[in-house]
Amino acid sequence: MKMRKAKLFMMLALLVMGVSNSFAQNVTVHPGNGSMLPARKSGGGDTFYNWGGFATWKHEQLTLTMTAGDSDNNLTSASNQLTASGQLANHANDIFATGGTGTRYLQLGKGNSMDTYLTIALPKGYRFTGYTIKFHRITQPNGSSGTINNYNGGIAFGETNNAFTYTSTTNTTDNNITTYRGGINRNNSTVYTIGRTSMTETDMNNLLYFRLSNNKANGRCFIQFDHIELYFTAEADYAPVTPTTSATNRSAVDISYTTSKMDYGQLRSQTDGGSARISYDGNIHDLNANLTLYEDGSVETVNDNGFDGTAGDIVKYQSGSISSAGNYFKLESSKH
Repeated sequence: MKMRKAKLFMMLALLVMGVSNSFAQNVTVHPGNGSMLPARKSGGGDTFYNWGGFATWKHEQLTLTMTAGDSDNNLTSASNQLTASGQLANHANDIFATGGTGTRYLQLGKGNSMDTYLTIALPKGYRFTGYTIKFHRITQPNGSSGTINNYNGGIAFGETNNAFTYTSTTNTTDNNITTYRGGINRNNSTVYTIGRTSMTETDMNNLLYFRLSNNKANGRCFIQFDHIELYFTAEADYAPVTPTTSATNRSAVDISYTTSKMDYGQLRSQTDGGSARISYDGNIHDLNANLTLYEDGSVETVNDNGFDGTAGDIVKYQSGSISSAGNYFKLESSKH
């Protein structure tokens, strides 16, 4: 089943967001237009948590999320690092924000012996059409203290696939990717630019993946984002609901599906060897929803629903005409 976002929704969105043309929108990412949340990593021992780092940045209006995670989760494959919707499942506080009332920037840090993964996500039905990121290396992030242990050598930051493998290893314009790798040295004044422009309707989707590394050499490293600009459209086709279990000649079927949103659970005061912070638990999962597909004849009215005594209509699960076939459902039209 295909779904195209309503034109009306897009027109309303255009009134809120800046646009680059009649079908694309653009948005910048910085501390001033979003909220930031820390996460307490499973097992604790997170230096960046106590430095005031954050795991998630969320835009104040658009459902746009930037999330950071480490490669130290004792997981052996990218599929275990990601949720079913393709977002990071294990969060770490690798995002920092510069302080003060003037111009503010986001910063990104890499731990002592691990890489940092970064995802930027829109809901399904949207797709990115391009991005530009300008950044430079810094000695330490805002809020750091004690031993910084900044790696004195070349580092890498660039776009990856969903296995967090760099899509390019040199400065190149192949496929409009300009991923820089290997030569970012301790000259903190040099500004680098990476970017990509969508050339077809399928070469970019609603997720972008990035990685900050130095080949896992001992030592941390940090960059500051001077400018992050994302281009996107609400014109992507997608299949929002597909059969997850088989159904044969049923009158009603419950269909669970991911919403492209994450369930952060409870925000509460937590410590990790330092001061308490309001944070969520770092291991999270997709926020799922449920749709019930049913025949008219499978509905009955009850005076007590078995939970709170409320009267109303309920669905009976019995024999009927609904069956799954591949990635869709077959229904007899006269009964729906």
